[in-house]
Amino acid sequence: AKQRGDADAVRRLAIARRQEMPEAAFMTADECCELSETIPSHFNRVAAIGGSYCWRTREHPDPEGDSLLALADGLEDIYRKKAEGVGGGYNIYQDFPEDVGIFWDYPCLFQHPPGGKRTEAEERLFQEALGSLEMIYAHQL
Repeated sequence: AKQRGDADAVRRLAIARRQEMPEAAFMTADECCELSETIPSHFNRVAAIGGSYCWRTREHPDPEGDSLLALADGLEDIYRKKAEGVGGGYNIYQDFPEDVGIFWDYPCLFQHPPGGKRTEAEERLFQEALGSLEMIYAHQL
């Protein structure tokens, strides 16, 4: 889209705020646990990915979809290597789950609307989530 100069397509790559995401975009804790139980491994694994990245602007972390495309490319590469059996005798990708939940702060945590503030309920949930981020970024699993 960028190479073609298609500004509308580039804007569509910008992921939406939590408030604008469809409910179908979210995985419940129970769904994540069920997926995690399907991972063939000798280790405890969780079918979730937590990412961290620099925000491009104060208003939006990825206004042109660069981080989204990089994530998609990375996942595509993992699944390709899994399918090809890359890794010789042991394919390090073989235990990567078929489905995963992805924690991405902007679409997962309530954000301020442009030029405004979160509602009281959104602010409470946002603060509660901030107090639990170590579960995503520093969990022992």
